[in-house]
Amino acid sequence: GQNLIALQTSVINPRPGTGTVSSDPRGFEGDGCEADKAGCTYANQPYSRPVWANFTIIGPGEGVYSSTDGNGAVIRRGAAGTLVNGIIARWPGVGISLRDAETGALLAADSLTLRGIVLADNGSNFEAEAEGRFGHLLAENSDAWGIQEATLASILPDLPTASSSGDGIDWT
Repeated sequence: GQNLIALQTSVINPRPGTGTVSSDPRGFEGDGCEADKAGCTYANQPYSRPVWANFTIIGPGEGVYSSTDGNGAVIRRGAAGTLVNGIIARWPGVGISLRDAETGALLAADSLTLRGIVLADNGSNFEAEAEGRFGHLLAENSDAWGIQEATLASILPDLPTASSSGDGIDWT
């Protein structure tokens, strides 16, 4: 996907028979092969390789969902991929989550690339170091990855806000 913009400010109730409201909304999700499928492991090739470029993904912020698990980008299950030139902002969970050793290995091998990313006003921009989680590596080397931390107001200061007449977009 290229030249993408997404903004979520409320939960839209699905029409009957069309599904359910997500309890863990995400801006992007890259999944490899699920280990519970026959003959599948997270290290299976060919890797899932989503590419997202030139994007702005503004999440729901606090209080829209009852969960705080909404993440800007989740890459897991041995997925590779590319995220370049984008903004990931206002997600109640983390900005970027890398979820398993196989995905971490693809990051180390340059099969997973993140460049020119701005993270703003997320619950946490990077996940904490923990077993099976690798997003902290991006925080530790953010200059090398071209990842910046900012506030949404500092990077998008002149955006319109909602007015009493209902005109404009409420980016806050």
